[in-house]
Amino acid sequence: MNAAEPTTEFAARCVRCFRPADRCYCASVPRVNNRTDVLILQHRREREHPFNTARIVDMALDRCRLMVDHNDALARRLGDITLAPDAALLYPTDEAPLLMELAPELRPSQLVVLDGTWHHTKTLMRDIPRLQQLRQVRLAPPKPGNYRIRREPNDHALSTLEAVIAALAENEPDTLGLSEQLSALMQAFNGMVDQQLQCPKSNWRANQRRTPGAANVPRLLLGDQSDVVVAYGEQQQGDYRSDAPPPPKGEPPRPVYWVAQRMVSGETFEMVIDNDCLHDAYFADRLQLSPSQIGSAVTLDQFRSHWQNFLHPTDTIVVPGPGTAKLLSANQLCDNTCLILKSINAPESPEIESTDPINPTRAAARLANAIAKTIRYGKS
Repeated sequence: MNAAEPTTEFAARCVRCFRPADRCYCASVPRVNNRTDVLILQHRREREHPFNTARIVDMALDRCRLMVDHNDALARRLGDITLAPDAALLYPTDEAPLLMELAPELRPSQLVVLDGTWHHTKTLMRDIPRLQQLRQVRLAPPKPGNYRIRREPNDHALSTLEAVIAALAENEPDTLGLSEQLSALMQAFNGMVDQQLQCPKSNWRANQRRTPGAANVPRLLLGDQSDVVVAYGEQQQGDYRSDAPPPPKGEPPRPVYWVAQRMVSGETFEMVIDNDCLHDAYFADRLQLSPSQIGSAVTLDQFRSHWQNFLHPTDTIVVPGPGTAKLLSANQLCDNTCLILKSINAPESPEIESTDPINPTRAAARLANAIAKTIRYGKS
């Protein structure tokens, strides 16, 4: 997947890291085989910030989920998932114990991290009651962070990436190879910072207001969409229940259900990929998969072969968000250009209604919504 493909003369940005195509850092981000589940709650205003580091964390960590929304929506979404019984919120209060001083048996198997400015994180704490119910842990950074391209609230504040790296190093010091992988991730972060400091100041750093409503619709979506395939993938169970079987250590997240539709021709693709978690009634019900669908499951290699046969070399794959893009990349599902709808800004077109889902599953409903957005962007 060519994630760094420039998609518009106006934006010329990578659709994964949101950086200018000539300063894309995606290739330098290593894979980190962490054991601790990391759940990042990101304030809505941080999502499109070009220097946001939670995006890098989500790209790198094998066990990571990034939830982005407005505060009230995040509160509802957090209420719909089951956190680990020993989950802990990483938050810098003086009352919280230091993570590094916890006995091994008290170290959390899941860390919840807030991403945003200091003001944003305080509003997340205020507006999400469940966060206030979690036990808290904190870090004691020995030196200031290296995030010199954004203002920090104090001399020892860390970026989200630096905080997650420090937390994982302290929480699982015995994980084989983790230290080297975290070091490589820090090098990628430092390289991004150094590269940006060599650039002239942009309108973002000058805090100048950009043109309201300016569209950044990729040129590949404008006009003829016959080579556009919209796809959505559900991944294996991992953070819906505390007793759910986790993915094997060191392996990337695996797809368990895949749906896609080719624009213009309407050709569809649907496939269930065999995984032990599909036999969990709670998980299957959440995905709205029927027993007959689960009974038709194929192996990952068979799915990969069928999916690649469905695609054409000139196709552009459009996905709703970074989760499906991560499944594509982590499982080497294709080399086609991938566009993420959440990174696109375009005026609303109320006359474009949602298309009919190809079946009653949750994935099909999300695919239909993504298709409607793709149609709208093509008409913008």
